[in-house]
Amino acid sequence: DVISGITTALTKQGYTYVSVEGIPTKYSASGSTVTLHFKQVPGTYSTGNIPDEFRQYVSDKDLNRDVTRTIIEHLPSGDKTLVQRVHLTRTVTVDTVAFRSATNDDAKTKAISFGAWTPADSSFDEYDFDQVAGYESQVDGKAQTKADTLAALSDGQPITDVTVNVDYVAQDASQPIVYVDVVTG
Repeated sequence: DVISGITTALTKQGYTYVSVEGIPTKYSASGSTVTLHFKQVPGTYSTGNIPDEFRQYVSDKDLNRDVTRTIIEHLPSGDKTLVQRVHLTRTVTVDTVAFRSATNDDAKTKAISFGAWTPADSSFDEYDFDQVAGYESQVDGKAQTKADTLAALSDGQPITDVTVNVDYVAQDASQPIVYVDVVTG
């Protein structure tokens, strides 16, 4: 029937059927007005469920990102490296009506918007540096015994990958020498 044909066609364009008004119980020669109500429903997608028609403009890579903090301890015995990683994800929303009716790439790109980044863990864990007798652990020339917790997002955006270099500086030491006279003890 006509109504199901219209509903199918508009659904394919990104609309969702809501209701119908004015279906007459009896048709007259002068005609009747039937009103179909549809609403536009943008599609929101996450990693792994982006429809093929949008993949030229958005991919799983656009929805995932890793931010790292690399801690390099320059120990007297050799370097020790730890890489901390926070995985971020976001969704993409496509105005399917605007996308499907767009006649060029720029218009299709404007129909796509990205959600906020969401971290699996909100921050990098605190990390205690190795402590070596006779040495002081320093970061940027200042005594420091740990890498504090660090947020993976700043103003909603992923932070730039961070590298923390930990230097070990030998401390001044003194050793008292006691001389013992062999005769007097």
